[in-house]
Amino acid sequence: MKEPSDWDEEYILTSLPAGEFDWFEAKGSQVVKPESKDKNRDLLSKAISAMANSGGGNLVLGIKQSGGKWVVDDGGIPDHVGRSTTREWLEDIIPNLVELPLLEFNVFAANRSINSTIAAGKDIFVIQVGDSSLAPHQASDNVYYGRVGGKSKPLGHRMILDILNRRKYPNLEMTFSYTHSEIDNPNIHKRSGPCVLLTIQIENKGPVFAQFVNCILHIPQYLVDPAAVRIFDAVHTKKRSLDYIRLVRENVIKETISHGQILSSGPGRYAPILPGRKSSFDIPLISNYEEHRFYFKENLPFLMWELYADNAPMKSGELPFSSIPFESNLFE
Repeated sequence: MKEPSDWDEEYILTSLPAGEFDWFEAKGSQVVKPESKDKNRDLLSKAISAMANSGGGNLVLGIKQSGGKWVVDDGGIPDHVGRSTTREWLEDIIPNLVELPLLEFNVFAANRSINSTIAAGKDIFVIQVGDSSLAPHQASDNVYYGRVGGKSKPLGHRMILDILNRRKYPNLEMTFSYTHSEIDNPNIHKRSGPCVLLTIQIENKGPVFAQFVNCILHIPQYLVDPAAVRIFDAVHTKKRSLDYIRLVRENVIKETISHGQILSSGPGRYAPILPGRKSSFDIPLISNYEEHRFYFKENLPFLMWELYADNAPMKSGELPFSSIPFESNLFE
């Protein structure tokens, strides 16, 4: 996917997916017509509110769907509104189309293709809306919108509170994958010999850094390497008639102390997860894990997790082990 600043006429008409998505919306030529200026602003206000409240996206003005393809609508959009160029006019009005004013956006006029279908004196425009740090943004009709299923929909109270919390609390997301390790070093993965690792990655998706992070995992005991159970100070529990272990990990970096060929951990310190950054750790699984995996049912067994970050509301979830993907060998 090209950067929106590089979207030209040919790319917009031939490379963008048919239909609209949470990250992409299109408006026809009627959206910038002087005779219906107030209505146009309401349409733009609703679209801008939805994009800014949903992590950002791209709004293309001057195209429509025809026969399952994008085409230029009515030759495009006039390149001037009054004495101003349309690009300047859009840059002037967009910030105040919503409340709070939008700061993270760009407007681009698409370059024409060789056999352009854009009429003389017209253009098509790309509005790039960023993931606003000031969200939620209210549209001109006093409604908060978000992108849901490729459409701009009014947001409920719970969703608005969730968006507000993006500015107040860290917004962390966890992903899980399997990785093969060929490294024969008990100091790295808490066991000797090649093994399959359950890799847990925590990414900070919001604008607030996470200082103290606490991750709790519940894993069936028979799937975790016994040495790892001992070293991670796991606690035995019962879940759904199965023996589980409860592992707790924090974002603590410990100094490594060498005693000949044996390494041990010294004092630790918290390592904040900055916005846009990731932190990960591995849990070694039993040596014959592939054999157990062959017998997994569609929804059994389950991995259960809880995630705490500073004073943010706790997140939790569960997923079947059969749904966790294998990544390429990161250790080769």
